[in-house]
Amino acid sequence: GGGAPGATGEAGGQAGGGDETSGLAPTAVRGSVLGAVALITGSTIGCGILALPTRTAAAGFVPSAAVLLAASALLMCNALLLAEVNMACLRKRRAQASVSCCALSDVVSLPEMAAEVGGSAAATAISALYLALCYALLVAFVAKAGATIGAFVPWVSPAVAGTAFAATLAVATAAGGTRGADIINRWLTAALLAAFAVVMFGVFGITMSDWSGLGSVAWAAAPAAAPIAMQSLVYHDLVPVIVSYLGADRRRVRLAMVLGSALPLLMMLAWEGVALGFFLGPSGMHLAAALADPVDALTAIGGAVAVAVRSFSLLAIATSILSTALGMYALWLSWTSRMMSIGGAGTSMWNWLDGRASTVRKVALAAAMALRRPWRRYGARVFAMACVLAPPAALAACGDISEMFMASFEFAGAYVTSLLFGCFPPAAAWVLRSRAARTGDGATGKDGDGAASTPKSERELGGGMVVLATLLGVALTLFGTRLARDVGAALMGGA
Repeated sequence: GGGAPGATGEAGGQAGGGDETSGLAPTAVRGSVLGAVALITGSTIGCGILALPTRTAAAGFVPSAAVLLAASALLMCNALLLAEVNMACLRKRRAQASVSCCALSDVVSLPEMAAEVGGSAAATAISALYLALCYALLVAFVAKAGATIGAFVPWVSPAVAGTAFAATLAVATAAGGTRGADIINRWLTAALLAAFAVVMFGVFGITMSDWSGLGSVAWAAAPAAAPIAMQSLVYHDLVPVIVSYLGADRRRVRLAMVLGSALPLLMMLAWEGVALGFFLGPSGMHLAAALADPVDALTAIGGAVAVAVRSFSLLAIATSILSTALGMYALWLSWTSRMMSIGGAGTSMWNWLDGRASTVRKVALAAAMALRRPWRRYGARVFAMACVLAPPAALAACGDISEMFMASFEFAGAYVTSLLFGCFPPAAAWVLRSRAARTGDGATGKDGDGAASTPKSERELGGGMVVLATLLGVALTLFGTRLARDVGAALMGGA
């Protein structure tokens, strides 16, 4: 959950022979690699960093670091594959635009990529997975916000506090438009990084005398941390935006993906080292006996460190809510606006209401007409925001909010992210590469039917189909292992 990069970027076309633009004409103005890295980093450092120590404490620092490194490598490869597929679809879109003389967006969304690969059924499946991911994360964020705010105002229900926090932030940002969202996001991200630095230095000062806690090793507990690690490091919904922002320059896109994956990884490794070094070491051993969450143990230190930890937690939740809620709001708003257009559900509703009012009482018709204009102006926005916030608020109110954060976050990482950003990128790349191999395409990246494809000269990840099969197999293994574990636990619990 971070701010979008600034509007100013590096102007440029192709500089000699070193500028790879994936067979596409360069855009007049392109953003900077630094801006793209900042966007990735700001979006990655969020609520996941709060969940990590809880699941990695049982394994220890070295096994959890290995899990983070493996998850980062897997996700970086899949991000490059997603960029490869995105640029292939963008080549087709620009070719269509040049023929039809119509201006088309340079941002090819995930459902549009899926439609190019597998038709409307694939697009529907990807849209459903994206919604499931966002709702699972929002439930986690509302639960964590409620628990964190509850420490300050214990007389308020955590579900109410979390929902009010999420609603206030989402509505205020949506009302401010794109510019308002960018400003709020930038300030929140800057404050988040400042609080992170205070926490790191504060806890480091307490732990620096003895780092023996980092020697705790339990490799058997490491696999349980994989879903949290995957979800904590994912940023792949931003890939279409980054490709467009960098003008589809392959070299710059690759550099942004590699650096954008490395920086959050280093921050999380540092966070893990400090949090687990304290929690598992002599300084925090007395707290570990009473508190299962290392973040709660850090809060129990008291003083400036406790204030910094609580501030960091709220800011991490805020940036996560902001990015997730606004993405969902834009999606629901587009659907709702179409639904309420002429001939849509909105018009049908008003025709029915007018008919009922005219047959019952004339005053009802007047009331309906008075409401028509504000509903048409604000109704889609209100309905879209309600669709975003109501389901997670209802789930948070019905469940045990103390356990909901980890349960929802793990569900998102183990199931939805494994399918959406673990399986989809290599599967889509496989289809487009196979398409190019069948038709013997050159650098144009289009087959005889005009469908998008990826020739060898436009591939972002080497290794051929063996690498794609390996990446797909790893993602399916993560999904299947967790599914078997959860089904087994459910069967044993019901026995």
